[in-house]
Amino acid sequence: MATIALNNESGFSLGNVYMNMMRHLSDATKLEIINLLSASILHKEKLQENKAIEEDRIDLYSCFQGDWGSNMKTEDYCNELRRDLIPANA
Repeated sequence: MATIALNNESGFSLGNVYMNMMRHLSDATKLEIINLLSASILHKEKLQENKAIEEDRIDLYSCFQGDWGSNMKTEDYCNELRRDLIPANA
């Protein structure tokens, strides 16, 4: 079996090598491969979008942990703020 050097100077692209190997496949099989390749690209883009969204989210409870006066826990500070907003006779 002959091998092909795949570099920029060879004039061959990896895509052309794969197309050459698949030229004898049926049209149905080629369409199936197209669908699988397309799905893998779309799925990858969706994963990257979800990852970017997750990275943008900030957990305020842990983000400001220990930043309050007297090293108060974030959750305790939030509860204290809530108590201050509720009228005493409510």
